[in-house]
Amino acid sequence: MKIIIVTSFALGAIACGASGTSTSSAQVSAISIAPDPCAVGRTATQQMTATATLNDGNKQALSSAQGVTWSSANTGTATVSNNGVVVGVNAGVTSITVAFEGATGSLDCTVGP
Repeated sequence: MKIIIVTSFALGAIACGASGTSTSSAQVSAISIAPDPCAVGRTATQQMTATATLNDGNKQALSSAQGVTWSSANTGTATVSNNGVVVGVNAGVTSITVAFEGATGSLDCTVGP
């Protein structure tokens, strides 16, 4: 993910091109998922959220961002929707993963009886 930051300069002595603006971009360096730990009962649901840490130190919520993909390593234990809602299927542990702009984050999710 690229984020463009546009900063306008009011000082006449600074020349940043014809528009008087400068740009910089930040990329996703890590993704975290909450809540951590993840635990749901069988047939219960849990809304997960994802947060990207950018290489400039800023953070951005990703739960509703376009291009975010969620997956479960074992859909026999739990499934996860495109919106990050985990549904417990059978008791056990599975890894829930979110991917965005080439970066991924994951955590184990325990499904109880």
